[in-house]
Amino acid sequence: MSGGLSKVHLASVFLTHSPTPAQNKKSHTLTTYPSKIGSGLVAIFVVILGGIALLMAFEAAWAGLGIIALVSAFVIHLFRTTYYQIEEKTLRVRCGFLYDQRIDIIQITTLSETNNPISSPATSLDRLEIRYKPHGSAIISPKDKKGFIQHLLTLQPNIEVRLKTSAPPHRSRKI
Repeated sequence: MSGGLSKVHLASVFLTHSPTPAQNKKSHTLTTYPSKIGSGLVAIFVVILGGIALLMAFEAAWAGLGIIALVSAFVIHLFRTTYYQIEEKTLRVRCGFLYDQRIDIIQITTLSETNNPISSPATSLDRLEIRYKPHGSAIISPKDKKGFIQHLLTLQPNIEVRLKTSAPPHRSRKI
């Protein structure tokens, strides 16, 4: 290649390129909190799906057994891919490929412990209800509940935390 840049030189230009000031911003921390997997929910699914599977096998209903196997695989997938991520001022709530919600942490007003069994991206009945402005809520079950709450409080100290204790709720109570 006469009069031009060689492939090797071109590659070295790209490899040694320094980032512009806009590209050189401080990298943001992404923290992932996996969902707690509650033995109660697992037991419910095992009893229901296992019982139906046994019935299907006993009746030699192989197509039904196949459907139960697919449903079981789907439930296992949801349990394994439910997590909560905090990056900058955003909380991401993820449950498989079905549920992906982003919540502005600044808009969170309340975190309350709950055992509400309503369908939600939570794989345990040991749950937290997140209320945020203007009228939103989400129910989740982080495995490290204490660490998750403390992390949110460092980003939004005005969150009211309501834990199930004998003491009355406090603003930004340290756990």
